[in-house]
Amino acid sequence: MGYTIPGWLDDVLDFIGIKFPNVDEDDYRDMADAMREFADKFEGHGADAHKAFSRILSSSQGWAVDAMEKHWGLVKARHLEKLPELARLFADACDVLADVIYGMKVKAEAELALMAGSVGVSAGLAVVTGGLSALIGAAEVTAMRQAVKRIIDEAVDRIVDEVLAKITEPINAKLEAMVEDMVLDLAEGAFSLPPADASGGSGPGHGGGKHGGMQLASAGGSGASDGGEALRIDHVEFEDGAGRVSGHGSDLHTAASSPLAKVRGAFGRSKGRDPFTKVFDSVLHAAVKGSEKALKKISTHITETVPERVRAVSRLHKGIDLDVHDRVHAIDIGHGSGNTRLDGLRKRLPASLKGTLADARGTAVALTRRRCKTDPVDVASGEMVLAQTDLGLPGVLPLVLRRTHISGYRYGHCFGPSWASTLDERLELTGSGAVWAREDGSLLAYPRVPTTSDDSADPVEGERVPLICAGQNALGEVTYARRPTPTSTCLGSGRARTAAARAWALRSVWTPKTTGN
Repeated sequence: MGYTIPGWLDDVLDFIGIKFPNVDEDDYRDMADAMREFADKFEGHGADAHKAFSRILSSSQGWAVDAMEKHWGLVKARHLEKLPELARLFADACDVLADVIYGMKVKAEAELALMAGSVGVSAGLAVVTGGLSALIGAAEVTAMRQAVKRIIDEAVDRIVDEVLAKITEPINAKLEAMVEDMVLDLAEGAFSLPPADASGGSGPGHGGGKHGGMQLASAGGSGASDGGEALRIDHVEFEDGAGRVSGHGSDLHTAASSPLAKVRGAFGRSKGRDPFTKVFDSVLHAAVKGSEKALKKISTHITETVPERVRAVSRLHKGIDLDVHDRVHAIDIGHGSGNTRLDGLRKRLPASLKGTLADARGTAVALTRRRCKTDPVDVASGEMVLAQTDLGLPGVLPLVLRRTHISGYRYGHCFGPSWASTLDERLELTGSGAVWAREDGSLLAYPRVPTTSDDSADPVEGERVPLICAGQNALGEVTYARRPTPTSTCLGSGRARTAAARAWALRSVWTPKTTGN
């Protein structure tokens, strides 16, 4: 409870017709204490997050790590260090406000006591209104009114000069700029894409690079700029470190929210309580609200955005490493003669599609149906997904070669097991049915294949793409095609392509001994 003017002074103020501001300065001191507590807790948990992120940076090297370090440096300087500084400025302003209110009360009591004593009103004498009217004349009433009004005006002027000037510009404006800072709007793939001058090429999804070799990010072999460090990613530290940073961000929000709730509670006790507070209520409210918004924006960035981008870097390059591994193991070196020349290398056949029948729904998801929100990871399946267009030749019937990397895909051929591509698109017979491996990585399972041109078969799951039997030649080769629609037409093997639409044809070979594709 703040300083309370004595009862006799209340009687004098009532008699002269002055309503003295009914404000408790301790509410503002409570706000100041809570804001300093907020600054301390924010600073402590922010330091923990900084240590965790620094550990991630020290575990690896290369352009991705440099980009992460640069971004985190901005977050640390503009937010982790700046918000506690602004909170302490706000606390100082609240202390000044409390001191001004306290000084106003003490000064009013002192001056009115002196003036009342001059007309015979004693601070220790209990009087009634009638008694005051006999002691205090009209001239004294006017003088007392002017004195109280002057004291209140002086307090308001001090608040405007010493408090509002401290809060409006240095605090509120900076809090607003902090919330709108583009540094906190970290773009998807911000750490995943190499700089334009990296000699390692443009990375996955950017049409290749200057080198054609196979590089392992975990072994420091990813492309580095001339004279720069090779990219080396510690995947374990990136995954675990991202979790630690996220945990510290969550702790920061929880710990710092409690003192901010105290600030709002103390402010609520004084806001609108007296016309005197209208001078600074709106400014204090803006500072409290700005602190809450800044805390939410920063903690969300540390808890969610930064860890997601860090994990995306690891998963992207882990996928590249796995692809290199698959490409190496897809090469079979001839044995027996000791021949190690390039003509002794051959690619292995892709894995059979029969194993996909057990999970027809999971493998039938088209690329357009995958949900990759903040990084190249499908949030539904947890698989990394990267799409690439390698070639596009315009024309009436344009030729487009596409490929799609899916971390859980193992049925590719031309670009490695984890890559589906236009060149690998095929129909593989599975007994009475078939599985269509498409360029986007989806696998459509058909329970049966059509036997006549009037017959059609629909897939068990996935996109509704009916197959029809387009024909069979004398050698037993059967051509299956999509059912003609207004936007697509079917082609048999060797048939002329129409200019009206793009068509698809999938051919399977039937022989008495085998049902290969």
